[in-house]
Amino acid sequence: MKSDFQPMTRFSLVFSLLVFVMMSAAQTLPSSAEDEHSAINWSKLKLSLEQDRQIQQLDKDWQSNLSELKPPMMEDQKRLAKLLTTYDSDSVEIMALQQAIAQKREKLIALATTNFLKKRQLLTENQQHELSSMIQQSISERQHSSQVVSQRDALPDHIQGLMEKARNIWPSQGEH
Repeated sequence: MKSDFQPMTRFSLVFSLLVFVMMSAAQTLPSSAEDEHSAINWSKLKLSLEQDRQIQQLDKDWQSNLSELKPPMMEDQKRLAKLLTTYDSDSVEIMALQQAIAQKREKLIALATTNFLKKRQLLTENQQHELSSMIQQSISERQHSSQVVSQRDALPDHIQGLMEKARNIWPSQGEH
């Protein structure tokens, strides 16, 4: 059976598939901001009632920002995925959408960082040292976890495997 795809169209389709896979993995919500937030057990810092109240307010502010910014970003990611799987999608539109997603991610990261710094500013020096230790422990645990995962995944590169599968979908030029 002869394929209707021209060689360049085949390459574009394979390339789009590869880009989609890589972007899907990279376009999740900034996990470091959420991980740091969840890694901190503020109650271990022996907060005063006023500190606790202010931190709770900052948490509410963060949740408000997140609930406002995350849904449109997720919609843009879905739209980008659809564009990348559409063979005749506009390259300019794809790039513009990718840039919009990147800007939203950067805004979320900046808001998360600002929120964290405001919380840290509320703490006494001893509480700040304890917070620093908690974060360092969280980072160490994450590094250890990622090392275990990378050792387990030391099999052939996943992306290379996907590219090889995509190349094998169509016969090469000399095979028709």
